[in-house]
Amino acid sequence: MCALEGERILITGGSGSLGRVLTRILSFSSQVVVYSRNEERQFEMLQEIGNRNIEYVIGDIRDCQELTSALRGCTIAIHAAAMKDIIRCQRQPFQAILNNVYGTEALLKAALRNKIKKIIGISTDKAASPASVYGASKYIMEQLILEVSQIVDGQAYCIRFGNMIDSKGSLVPLWKKNPNRDLSVSDPEASRFFFTVEAAAKCIVQLLTFGKNGRIYIPKMKKAKIIKILQLLTGRKKFFTSGLCAGEKLHEMLVSEEERKFCFEEDDFFTLDYNKMNTNPPKILNSQWAEEIPQAELYRMIFSGAA
Repeated sequence: MCALEGERILITGGSGSLGRVLTRILSFSSQVVVYSRNEERQFEMLQEIGNRNIEYVIGDIRDCQELTSALRGCTIAIHAAAMKDIIRCQRQPFQAILNNVYGTEALLKAALRNKIKKIIGISTDKAASPASVYGASKYIMEQLILEVSQIVDGQAYCIRFGNMIDSKGSLVPLWKKNPNRDLSVSDPEASRFFFTVEAAAKCIVQLLTFGKNGRIYIPKMKKAKIIKILQLLTGRKKFFTSGLCAGEKLHEMLVSEEERKFCFEEDDFFTLDYNKMNTNPPKILNSQWAEEIPQAELYRMIFSGAA
């Protein structure tokens, strides 16, 4: 954290699950600007975390003028704001593009005007060979940030995560509250890469100190079958199979087959560098064949939020 001491960091979507944890961690040594349009959540944050080293700003991610103002004096921008619900993005693609693509454009323009020295975009494994509007919009977000990395007087890069198992926007907290309701699984074999919000925040803080310009970082994640999570939550063994929704995959990929030749391993991360070719790229990048989260660890992730 010493490397970030004295920085002023703006977090878009700062009142979301990830933004809250990042704010709590970063505000110990840095000034943090929480930028979001959710007044109620910002009020909750103020009550929970306070305002020591924290400034709360209400603003829309598409409002370049407000972003330009909010970024004054900042040195780092963490772009976590997004429309994330796959089904909603599929039903309202225009809104998904407005938020996830044009919102990113607005942030990048504002960041360049303010000569921000470091920009990090929060992406998703659904951007790898996207099958959904959400995944496609996040893939474009990544490419916008990589384009800016070529002209920014500093660094711009991205990080891809799997499903954040304990975020407010995920289904797991909803299932935890109502374990006795009629729950269904899209397919008994459906699998996802999972991560906790706390672990994701720590990865981002880590990248703020060693991330390199123009890269996409993907933490090495384990997978779990959706049905196993439901079994842990309910104690039941069988569930109604509803079928995959439009835009939903049976298994997820951390890196697409087309991207794999640009993929390298760096300690706990896979790294995409489109300027280099790897003649011996990593092989297991699909949740179908990935290492499974042990049941005890999965239980801790679900019920305590601990990675």
